[in-house]
Amino acid sequence: MPPRRRVQLKFPPDSPHIQDLHGGGASAPAAARSPSPPPSSSAGRSRALSNSKSSSMKNNTKKTTSPSPPPRANKKINTKASEPAKSAPAKPNQTSEVHYEFNGPIGALGITIGLPVVCYLLVAVCNAKQGCVAITPFETIASRLKAQVNAFWERGSIATGDAAVAYLIWFVGCAALHLLLPGARIKGTKLKTGEQLTYKINGLYTFLLTTFGLAYLAYVGAFKLSYAYHAYVPLLTASVAFSYALSIYVYAMSFVKGKLLAEGGQTGNVLYDFFIGRELNPRIGSFDWKEFCELVPGLTLWVLLDMACCHAAYMHSGGGGWASLPASATATPWSAASAVASDVLTHIPIGLLLVTAFHWWYVFDALYNERSILTTMDITTDGFGFMLAFGDLAWVPFTYSLPARYLADRVIAGDSYGTTPPWLSVASVVLFFAGYSIFRGANGTKDLFRRNPDDPRVKHIKVLPTKRGTKLMVSGWWGMARHINYTGDWVLGLAWCLPCGFDRVIPYFYAVYFAVLLVHRDLRDEEMCEKKYGKDWATYKQKVPYRFIPGVY
Repeated sequence: MPPRRRVQLKFPPDSPHIQDLHGGGASAPAAARSPSPPPSSSAGRSRALSNSKSSSMKNNTKKTTSPSPPPRANKKINTKASEPAKSAPAKPNQTSEVHYEFNGPIGALGITIGLPVVCYLLVAVCNAKQGCVAITPFETIASRLKAQVNAFWERGSIATGDAAVAYLIWFVGCAALHLLLPGARIKGTKLKTGEQLTYKINGLYTFLLTTFGLAYLAYVGAFKLSYAYHAYVPLLTASVAFSYALSIYVYAMSFVKGKLLAEGGQTGNVLYDFFIGRELNPRIGSFDWKEFCELVPGLTLWVLLDMACCHAAYMHSGGGGWASLPASATATPWSAASAVASDVLTHIPIGLLLVTAFHWWYVFDALYNERSILTTMDITTDGFGFMLAFGDLAWVPFTYSLPARYLADRVIAGDSYGTTPPWLSVASVVLFFAGYSIFRGANGTKDLFRRNPDDPRVKHIKVLPTKRGTKLMVSGWWGMARHINYTGDWVLGLAWCLPCGFDRVIPYFYAVYFAVLLVHRDLRDEEMCEKKYGKDWATYKQKVPYRFIPGVY
């Protein structure tokens, strides 16, 4: 379920190399980046869905009998669910296999309703007014949880008109920047129809413009960035409502004649197809809904929510912005930069600054490598439905920003817990760079090898030729573990939870959720690769026996 990508980064079964099945150069949107994510992954992606999909690991396959419309003479209709096809009725009495993920329609319903509830619960059990649920005996947790949720709902302000307007302005503004700002035009992978869609790659410009621009405006007092912190729940509601509305729109438009359907989104079950995504690449002209939502609005909003938490803590601690600096301190650019840095460090806890910096760099990296997402399963294979829309736009920004919100809450509530000791700050920085080295090193090798296996930087890598004519990398990063990039991605997530300390478990939600998500994704990839490579995959597993951690698992 972004950011992410994501999100979540997932990869096409027809990719030319096995490394395409091991996480993309964009984040984990995925979103996603998604429960993508996020959902992003998130993520991301979330992504990530954010990308970020649910942690459900169970797939269901059942035989279904298609309805019997009047036969059409001399017209052959493809009803295989595994092949993208344009909408057409099935042949009378023809039986086809329908492959469900996430426990089918029941699981899709549970995720569609349950994940938004999780977003609200994370605020209900951890906020500035009621505090954050502690690790205590179960009876205490249950009673505290009930009281806290009741108090949360009684406070009201779950939805407001100004938050709805603010969110719409934000989304439309991102879309406008995407259309107006310059960007490279990149061809995507070939669809099974032989077509190659063109994508405009410029998400990094939007990210840099909004994060630096709004930070500047907030510091000089021209923009109240802390609004997003104080209106956190109403903005969450607006994003959830927008995700539902967008999902309904793209589902309805998928029935327009000539639309290319996703391989898994044409089961005939309305609820499941709405969730998983029916149309493969919904577009308005050249504006691609799926690619845009995967990386730009959700991932950028994630970082802006972090920044809003910083601004709220800064204002609460007595920060006065640019106007509070003495004239002598702003006489030269260097002295002004030094004065601003000192002012920020004085009024914002170091842990909150670290979390925000980690998230900023993670999203920057994802958008810097935006073109890498064009080979992920999110783009090439999955339809665009509620799973990706909610993961990208709601799950990723509002669950991935939890550590920053937790630390800001502690400042505003005046709690004695939630501070970051110096040794933990250092440990989180070391862990972050270790995770990033693994994540970027593995993904960079993969992307380079995919583009040009003869490049001197990857020519030394040992490979296992397959009967399909492709090659599986069995040395370097990809000789250590089959999903070594997942390991790096999870270490990154753990690093940005560490500044929250160990007084409460709720801020570690991302690390726990993402671990479950990556295990599920690994199982999904393994199943797909076994079908794709057959005996070659068994040989590959003998050469690379570990999934995530070399020598351990």
